[in-house]
Amino acid sequence: MFRSAVLLSFLFVLKTHYAAAAADASAQGSAAIPGIGNAAGNIAGAIGGLPDVMGTVGGAVNTASGAVNNVAGAAGNIAGGLPIAGPLLQQLLGTVLGLLGAVLGIAHQLPQPAGSASVQAAI
Repeated sequence: MFRSAVLLSFLFVLKTHYAAAAADASAQGSAAIPGIGNAAGNIAGAIGGLPDVMGTVGGAVNTASGAVNNVAGAAGNIAGGLPIAGPLLQQLLGTVLGLLGAVLGIAHQLPQPAGSASVQAAI
């Protein structure tokens, strides 16, 4: 998305910078180089809709930003409406992690099975 916006802004700068040159080329240069006036006119016509495209991209970015803000606001409202949810989830998470630690601690104390003869010979 960022690269598209940069590309569009670069094309817009090119359009505004070379618009006068294109008009000059179509007026004066067409006699010197046949067809250059038509090419400059076609390029100017093709780039003419660029501000509309950039406005559409900007509108899409604003819409996405608004959607993110709406989701964040809804999550905040849910958390505010359920004041017990935060401490309850913390207690539940602490219990689960405590049980996992106990299981791993017990598993660490169990004796390991003897390795095969080739493993013992390598050690």
